[in-house]
Amino acid sequence: MTGTGHDSLLSARDNCRMFDRIARRYDLMNALMSFGLHRYWRRRAIQSLLSRGGRDFLDIGCGTGDIAITLARKDSAARVTGIDPSPDMLAVAAVKIEKAGLGGGVVCIGGDATAMSFPDASFDGIVSAFCIRNITNRAAAFREMRRVLRPGGTLAILELTAPLNPVMKVIHTLYTRRIIPLMGRLVSDGQAYRYLAESIDHFPPAAEIARELVEAGFENAIPIPLSGGLVTLFTGQQSYCFAAPAYANSVPLAQFIPAVCPDASVILDHPSQLLAQLKAHHIDAALMPVADLFANPGLEMIPGVGICADGLVRSVLLKCNRPMGEVHTVKLDPASRTSNALARILLKRHWKRDIRIVSGNAEADAEVVIGDRALCAPPAPAGDYDLATAWKQMTGLPFVFAVWVFPKDHSHPDILKDMVMKARKAGLDALPAITHEQAVKLGLSEETCREYFTHCIQYDIGPRELEALRLFKRLMHVGRSS
Repeated sequence: MTGTGHDSLLSARDNCRMFDRIARRYDLMNALMSFGLHRYWRRRAIQSLLSRGGRDFLDIGCGTGDIAITLARKDSAARVTGIDPSPDMLAVAAVKIEKAGLGGGVVCIGGDATAMSFPDASFDGIVSAFCIRNITNRAAAFREMRRVLRPGGTLAILELTAPLNPVMKVIHTLYTRRIIPLMGRLVSDGQAYRYLAESIDHFPPAAEIARELVEAGFENAIPIPLSGGLVTLFTGQQSYCFAAPAYANSVPLAQFIPAVCPDASVILDHPSQLLAQLKAHHIDAALMPVADLFANPGLEMIPGVGICADGLVRSVLLKCNRPMGEVHTVKLDPASRTSNALARILLKRHWKRDIRIVSGNAEADAEVVIGDRALCAPPAPAGDYDLATAWKQMTGLPFVFAVWVFPKDHSHPDILKDMVMKARKAGLDALPAITHEQAVKLGLSEETCREYFTHCIQYDIGPRELEALRLFKRLMHVGRSS
């Protein structure tokens, strides 16, 4: 057989036909080929699946129903759904489910792992045994698995692999290429079981599959070799990763995300780095400067929450070494495109200055400084200009510095929105404690921090803030065009 350009050696249609042919003798061949070890491998997968609890489980490539039936027997309260593209395999599964008396707890239906019909976050756990070698587009299947898995849910994939030990590898090659096809010819279908050996050889190394699972968004994706590597159990969890600027004003919005959802984590970074992490799918959502939202149509804002100021903000400053009338050169802050764009707009439209941007170690008449550094720095020689105050003077509107954003094609947007809003409420309820912690951390008085968190920074986005966002976006566009 030759490659097809897909992740599997056969097309989806040919795979389905092959499994239809071997359905009646499939269970017998599994027992013969594995010397009964298939029961141990499946028990390991099920143990991994049940380790984090849950009631709703999905068996992808359920075949004749062995794993689905075992799952239901392990937990009488479990609801197990199996999907498989092969009608003949499903027919065998239906007979076995009826004989086991599990008709209420197990349902096996036709389905495609790369395009499942289930709603988002439908299952507490997903298992798949000896199936993914036969899927033509693994990346699509892994994305679908993450989509239908609930936060905190577990993925367990069993797959036949080639052992790493050189001696075992020789024996394994002889067995899969000679003995198994002979068994298949005598018991079932010799051609199908020749395909088995070729598909194992074609299958990527275990580390590559684990990497693909991470790229699909699974956490803690690890390969666990079983029986000397003859089979590998791949496990992963559905969790969420959020990111926020490493500034004090982000704390009330970001710090409590793990508290409201134990299966979520938060990383802190410079604002300018968040977009790259979002695009690389390293994070699910980010508290991002609004300029990055404007520049990326593939992102969507979580409504109602952000980092805003209706006047004095204290942490976004133009620090001047010369009086404003003598400012000709400005150094920008590399951490935030939003604050830099705001400074450019204000210098041109509010202060009527034609300026030149300088970088590196060059001397400048003024410098944009943001975040905790701006809060803690002493006044500049010619004074500090608060950019949110200047924006309010120019427009009469508040200014929105950052908003929560996520990719428009994210699998679980409603879950992200719910976590963000719950975390915001928890953060605002904890403002007295946050104020004390940040005062100690920044070396500022508690009174200064209290005023900053309760009067300078606002965390709600309403109609006026949305109007300000639209105006800022328009002025940014005009500035780029001129």
